[in-house]
Amino acid sequence: MEQTQPLSYGQERLWFLHRFDPRDHSYNTCHAYRLHGELDLPALEAAFAAVVRRHETLRTRFDEIDGRPVAVVLPAGPVTIDRCEAGSEEEARRIVAERANAPFDLSAAPPVRVSLIRLGAQEHVLAVTLHHIIADGASVVVLRDELAHHYAGRDPLPPLALQYGEHVREQRAR
Repeated sequence: MEQTQPLSYGQERLWFLHRFDPRDHSYNTCHAYRLHGELDLPALEAAFAAVVRRHETLRTRFDEIDGRPVAVVLPAGPVTIDRCEAGSEEEARRIVAERANAPFDLSAAPPVRVSLIRLGAQEHVLAVTLHHIIADGASVVVLRDELAHHYAGRDPLPPLALQYGEHVREQRAR
């Protein structure tokens, strides 16, 4: 079931800028990771699903109700990993740049794009593109660490003490 909640003041600014120019990709952040060795795709998909289940911001899209922006938190579900092949490092860089610079439609789906680029049987590039409305430098580190935790098959992490939406409601109440 979807639930709506207010945006933080920072998210409102980013939402406004996005509405001003929806094709602008300036607020996208892309992080590419080189993966060496055997890749377990089902484990990678399960790891992403676990992280998205844990962090509601990764399943939030942004809409408008009565002229006001709202965050719409979607139910947890699988993460689509866009898979492609690259014949060279240069082609892999071009694909990452394409994914990083493609704008998001904030109202259609959560602004998260995951791409897995195969360079060879034992070489991949994992590119994760997020809009700044849901991510900053610190949260990307958390995403990377939790993804590695789940991919390694470690015990599930406990639920978060506070979701971002709860923080926003507290911020608004003050």
